[in-house]
Amino acid sequence: MKITLRRVYDTPDHTIGILQIGTHASMTIEDAFHAPKIQGKTRIPSGSYDVGLRQDSPMARRYADKFGDGHKGMIWVKNVPDFTYVYLHIGNESRDTEGCVLVGRTADIKKGFIGGSADAYKELYPLIMYAHKQGEQITITITDQFS
Repeated sequence: MKITLRRVYDTPDHTIGILQIGTHASMTIEDAFHAPKIQGKTRIPSGSYDVGLRQDSPMARRYADKFGDGHKGMIWVKNVPDFTYVYLHIGNESRDTEGCVLVGRTADIKKGFIGGSADAYKELYPLIMYAHKQGEQITITITDQFS
């Protein structure tokens, strides 16, 4: 499975993008770019990364409580240089993340807000889980396409 994330809007506070899996699309919000990295306030570098599930985390247990037995672990973007445990998850603003990618249905790019996050996550999660259960290699390719 190939996931793409095209970052399309960048401010000193947040980054807005479009995440796609086949015909499914979600909006995203991430932290801004900072060099050097500021812990908890910097988005991950563009590039291609393997994606898996991380089951043994407090966040995975909270999400299982929130989303039910079908939630088997966090969607984990693996092996990101200088970052640990980068997830795709719910949230509305860059302050809701510490380097992770938040998904939503709508975006207000000027205000740095995405809406419908839980609904977008509930649509995205089964797609990734299906590929994971089938033993498919799952990758995400992140590109910066700012205009």
